[in-house]
Order: sequence, then C-alpha cells, then structure tokens
Amino acid sequence: MQRSTDTLSDSKQVTSSRAQDTSHCRQAKKRLRVKSVLHTSYAPPGARPLSREEQVQGLSDHLRACLLAGEGGSLYVSGLPGTGKTLTVHAVVRACCQDMAGATEGAPVPLSINCMTLAAPQAVFARLLDGVQAAAQLPLKPQSDGADPFIQPGAGSSAGGDSVMRELRAALGATQQDALADADRRQSMGGRRSSIVGGKRSKRMIVAVLDEMDQLISQDQSVLYELFTLATLKGCRLVLVGIANSIDLTARVLPRLQLLARRPQLITFPSYSAAQLEALLHQRLASLPGPVFHPQAIRLVAKKTASRSGDMRQVLDACAAAIDIVVQQATETAAAAEPGDDMTESTEAPLEQKPLVRVGIHPMFKSISQLQGGGSTAVLAVKGLPPQQQLLLCAAANLIGDASANSVQTPLKGTPSRRLSGLGCSTPMSASNKRRLSFGFSDGVGTPGRINMSRRLSIASDASTGSGSLQRKHDCILGELHSAYEDLCKKVAFKALAPSEVSAACSTLADMGLLGLGHAREERQRRVTLRMAVADIALALADARLIRGCLTYDDEINA
Repeated sequence: MQRSTDTLSDSKQVTSSRAQDTSHCRQAKKRLRVKSVLHTSYAPPGARPLSREEQVQGLSDHLRACLLAGEGGSLYVSGLPGTGKTLTVHAVVRACCQDMAGATEGAPVPLSINCMTLAAPQAVFARLLDGVQAAAQLPLKPQSDGADPFIQPGAGSSAGGDSVMRELRAALGATQQDALADADRRQSMGGRRSSIVGGKRSKRMIVAVLDEMDQLISQDQSVLYELFTLATLKGCRLVLVGIANSIDLTARVLPRLQLLARRPQLITFPSYSAAQLEALLHQRLASLPGPVFHPQAIRLVAKKTASRSGDMRQVLDACAAAIDIVVQQATETAAAAEPGDDMTESTEAPLEQKPLVRVGIHPMFKSISQLQGGGSTAVLAVKGLPPQQQLLLCAAANLIGDASANSVQTPLKGTPSRRLSGLGCSTPMSASNKRRLSFGFSDGVGTPGRINMSRRLSIASDASTGSGSLQRKHDCILGELHSAYEDLCKKVAFKALAPSEVSAACSTLADMGLLGLGHAREERQRRVTLRMAVADIALALADARLIRGCLTYDDEINA
C-alpha cells in the first residue's frame, strides 16, 4: 500500500514537472515572438511607412522617373538616428522595383550595402561590382515567390583601383569613352537612344542603397565623388541612394557636387513626435494575438522618447527591456510559489488563442530608467532628494501638472537662496518671521477669502460640471502646496514637516531648478511653479514604490 502511494506521488511530481516545462516553453515562445516584432529590422507585412508620406512621395517620384527613363540618378537621405530612414527607403525601393518590373525591359534589381561592414571606403566599388554581376545572372522577370528582392553583395575584393572602376562602369553599361560614343550614335540616329552599349544589350536598371554612407568619408572625398559621378554618366544604369545621419554632408563635405548637371536629390527625415512613435508601435504590435502593453505604458515611452530624441529604436529597446522585467518578476513569483500551483497543460489555451500578458506602466518606467542611465540631470536630482522633498514635488505635480513645466520659464526675481533652520541652513529664521509664517486657512490668520478665491472658483466649477478633481493651473500658492503635501503625508504615514521646514525645502528645490518660487508679503502667498515634467518625476521615483503611488501621473500621460 505504501509503495502504491509513493508511486502515485512520484507520478504527480513528474506530471507537474512536465506541465511546468510546457508552460515555460510557451512563455519563451511568446516572448521570442514579441521580441521579433520589436526588432529594428522588422517591417510590418504589407504596411506602408507611417508618418513619412512626404518622404515616400519624394523617393518614389525620383526612382520612378529614373527607372522609366532608363537613366542613372542619385538621392541622399539624411536624418537623425531612429527616424525610419533605412526602413522607409528599403520599403519604397522594394515597391518601386516590383511595380516597374513590367514597365521596363528588364526588372530593376535592388542592392543593399551597409558601409559599416566595409574594410575600407574604396571597398565599396568591389562590393557594387559583385552585386551588379549577381544581378546579371537573374532572370529578366522577377519570380513571384514572396522572397526579398534585395541582393546583399558578398565581401568581394577590398581593392578599389582603376581596373575595378573600369569593370564596374562596363558592367553598368557605360564608361566615359562609351558615353561619348553613345552620344555620337544617338545624334546620328536622330536622337534615339541605342540599346547597345559597349557591345552588350542594356536590359535592367540597378538601384543601390548604401546605408551609413558617411563611413565612406576619406581625406580627399574621392570615393564619394566617384560614386555620385558614376550615377550621372550617360548610359549608366545605376540609381544611387545614400543614407546617412549627417544632414549637410553633401554641402559640407562634397561641395563640388553642385557642379554636376544632375545633382543628388536631398530628402530629410525629421524626428518622430510622440503621436507618431505611438502609432508606429501600435502598427508593429498589430500582428500579435493579443495586447502586450498597457496603453498608458505605450504613451509614456512615446512621450518620454519624443522629448529626448524622437528615436524609434529607443522606444523598441525600452519595450523589449520592459518585457524582460515582467518575465523576471513572473519567474521570481513562480519560484516563490508552492509546487503544484501551476496550471496543467490541459487547462491552458493554445498559444495562438491565449492573450499575452500586458506590460504595465511601472515596468516601463523601470526599463526607461535603466536604458537612459537614470535620465536627465533633473531626474538624477530628484532621485537623490530626501523622501519629504520628493513628496513636496509630488504634491506640486498633482496641483500644477505640466502646465508650468511645458511653458518657457524666466527666472523669478527675489527667489530666496538661503537655507532656513531645521534643514542645515546658514541663516536661521527670526522669531518674528516664524510667527508670521502660517499655512492654516482659519479666519484669524490673514485674509483667507482673497487668498483662496481662485481655488474656490475652481472647486465651484468642478462641482457644477460634476468633476471630482481640481483643474490644473500654471501655479499654486505655497499654502495650497502645504495642504496637499500634508494630505500625502497622511496617505503614506509620514510625519509632515513644520511650516518653516516646508518653506525651507521649497527654497532648496527652487535653488536646484526643480521649482519656481515667487515673492509675496506673506510666506503662504508665494507662487509656486513646477519646472520639470511630471513624467520625469515619475521616472525618478520608479523604484520608490510608496512615494510614486502619491503621484497622479495618469492624466499627464493621457494628455
């Protein structure tokens, strides 16, 4: 009987272990699937590049004109990193080559070369020659098998001498001598272009995309000049598309290009806005079986990245890091749970039907903080503040929001720089000033009706509209800030600072540039403005879970 019980127990343990392994395998597959969508090289199938309509139109028009005329040309695409240059250019070139396959004698062949992989700038000519020779082996009509039409030329030779250039010109259908002879033949034929160039029939156009083109900069810029000049030779069947980050490369490094009859067309990619980054991320995630990120997490990473760089790659990196954080937390939770808590395989839905776990706003905060090295100087400053001063910033953010942080601030005159007693101050507050300092709103102190008129009007407006929260203003008075701060202290069970200590803490935050503090006859009437974004405060408090809960940042992110 005992042996039977032991056998049954061992069987349950084996079944539970197999169920755990199956669950871990499913989670790993789902994570890999999401990570593949978040990779920079991923392109949504059948989707057109978003927020780049003007650039797409310029690229498409120039490429189609060159391909229809059977003449070479050049484009230079520039923009900051992560603005979609490479992805957009490849999508447009791919679409143009496929659309023009039936309109030209031979289907255009696109080449893709990353200049970062070249051993020397001169090696680009051998790489181009390798791609043109590979294109010559393809059939005239492309195969409709769904494969990527781009040719990735091999390493080839690193040499870039005259022999390689002569062979490359001949392979592209024109040398300088052949171009002159072709012009004479066309003149004798009444201006009609001959289809025979150099004894060979010109059948197809080559569209070469050179990514990271600024890697080809040399001492005399001979490589870049030779490339752009090659595309302008008569009879040449090369359309050159250069991509680089330097916006003024052609004007600053290649001024002699202005002398060419057909100068490169310049197309600039601006940085993405927050709305554009959010739309691009939604486009990538549309292919997944269920929602992966909470909408507020997507808005947060889009807004934060747009305010810093507008780099889509940083958005993808932050999302991937947030997924790793969620997986790590789930793994630690599962390890701490008792055995047998996992669901068996029979109760789980198939992978295609089971929705993915959402990544909330808190893991996104943490991932942004990790990737950006703690954030800006203001973020680092807030991280190092004492908890009481962090609560003061939360109270100011709840009252004011981004209304004053987003506006252009001028230094406030009369901002105190002295430290008051109780916080390591060098100039203690006099007894008379301490007696004058009061943050209560009783009838016996000051003129409360006049001081709180804006607050009372705001409350009345909220009551008439049925809203339960105060409308955000550009600033608040110190008395309102102290009242909101005391409420937060009660929420987290902190002992609130005395009125004089609150005034000193606000002066310290003003000296650090985090708050703006105005002048007034009475201390409680001084105007307070917020000089940093609410998202930066939330980012700085990503690891301070208790204090971060006092920050009502949801409205700021949804705005």
